[in-house]
Amino acid sequence: MRKISLGATVALMLLSAAVTVSLTYTYAMDRFNQKISDLNEREALYNKLSEIDDQARNRFAGQVDESVLQDAICAGYAAGLSNSNVRYMSAERYADYASTSQGVSVGVGINTVMDEDGNMEIVEVYASSSAETAGLKKGDVVVALDGKEVSRIGYIDACAQLDGADGSQIAMTVLRPDGDNMKTLNFTVVRSVYAATSVSYQFINGNVGYVRISAFGNSSVSAFRTALTVLQSEENLCGLVIDLRGNSDSDVSNMEKLADMLLPAGEIVRTVDKNGELVDTYLSDAECVTLPITVVVNSSTAGAAEVMASALHDAGYETVGETTAGTAQVTEVVVLSDGSALFIPTENYSNQNGEVLYGQGVAADVPAGLNETEQEAFSRYDLQPQDDPMVQSAVTRLLASGAKVEQVPGSEEAEESQTSSEEESGSQKETSEKEEKEQKEES
Repeated sequence: MRKISLGATVALMLLSAAVTVSLTYTYAMDRFNQKISDLNEREALYNKLSEIDDQARNRFAGQVDESVLQDAICAGYAAGLSNSNVRYMSAERYADYASTSQGVSVGVGINTVMDEDGNMEIVEVYASSSAETAGLKKGDVVVALDGKEVSRIGYIDACAQLDGADGSQIAMTVLRPDGDNMKTLNFTVVRSVYAATSVSYQFINGNVGYVRISAFGNSSVSAFRTALTVLQSEENLCGLVIDLRGNSDSDVSNMEKLADMLLPAGEIVRTVDKNGELVDTYLSDAECVTLPITVVVNSSTAGAAEVMASALHDAGYETVGETTAGTAQVTEVVVLSDGSALFIPTENYSNQNGEVLYGQGVAADVPAGLNETEQEAFSRYDLQPQDDPMVQSAVTRLLASGAKVEQVPGSEEAEESQTSSEEESGSQKETSEKEEKEQKEES
C-alpha cells in the first residue's frame, strides 16, 4: 500500500480549501448578479408604470377612479404571469367568492351557457331555487341584469352577478321562445341559498351505470355515494361510465373523497414543488368498486377533475375522449391587506410516473369527440347518453374489458331502449335533486 506524505496531505487540503473558496465566491457572485438583475428589472417596471401614470393623469380626457385603477393594475399583473390559475379578485368580489365557497351557494340558482349573441341561455334551473320560484325556465335567454345588457357586461362578469348576498334582489330581463317568436319578460329575483346539481346518474345500455359529475361541491360527496349505492343495487350491473366532461372544479378535497370510493388502497395523486420534489401524497383506503370502469373526458375537463381522471387512469381504467385541459395545480389564496385576494399556484400535481399534469393534462386512451350539433346539445344538457358517441365509445371499452353489456352500442336493442331511457333519465334526475335537497336540509 502506498503512503501519502505529510507534505502531500497538506497540499491537498490547501487545494481543496482553495477550490471551496472559489466555488463559494462564484456562487455568491452569481446570486449577487441575479439580485442586481432582478432589482434592475423591477426598477424598470416601476419606472414604466410611473411614466404611464404621469401621462394618463396629465393627458387623459376623463376622470380616474383610483379604486378601479388599482384593481385593474393588480389584475393585469396576475394576467402577466401567463397562468390561468393566477387570479386577482377585488375585495368585493372576493367577499362574494368566500361566502359561496363554504359549501353554500347563494344566488339565483341557474346554470347557463353563452349564446352566439353573448347572452346567457339557461340550460338548467336548480330545484327549489329562487329562479324556479320566480318562474324562470330552461331555454330562457337572459339579455339584461339590473337594466344593463349582458353582452356589454360580459358573460363571465354577468355570471358572477347572479350570486350575491342572501335576500338581495336582481332584475332580470329574459327572452322566452313563444312559437316562432321570442317574448320579453321581466323578473325580480331574490337571491337565496340553493343546491346545485353536481351528480346525476342513470342506467344506460340496459345494465351499465352512468354517472356524470359536473362539480365537486360538498353535496357531491353524499350524492355520489347515493348514486353508487343505487346503481350497485342492480344485480346485473356490469360496469360504470364516469363522465367528467366540462368539470373544471378546483376542489381537490371533495374529489379525493369521490375517487376514494372507486379506487383500491393506494396512491390517488401526489404533489410536487416547482423543483419536482415530493410535497404530499393523497391515499385511498381498501374500500372500492370492483367493476370495470371507463372515464369520459374532454378538453374542458380541468383542475380537480383531471386529477381524478389521472388517478383512475393510473389504477388501470381507460379514459375515452379528448386530452384534458392541463390546468391542475395546487392553488393558494393569499388575502391582501385591503381584503382583496391573489390566487397563486404553489405546487403541481403529478401522476404515479412523476409526470406533472399542468401543461400536459391527461391524454385519452381512446380518442372520441362530438360533432358541432352534438356538442351544442351536450352543453345544453339535451344530449342523452344513448345518443352520445363519447359515452357509447366508453361502453364499447367496457365490453372490451369483459363487461357483459346487455345492449351493445349500435345494436337494435340499444336503439329501441332510447325512448324509455330518456324517460328514466328525467325521473332519476328529479330523484337526485330531491335527495340532494334532503341531504342539505339534514346537514
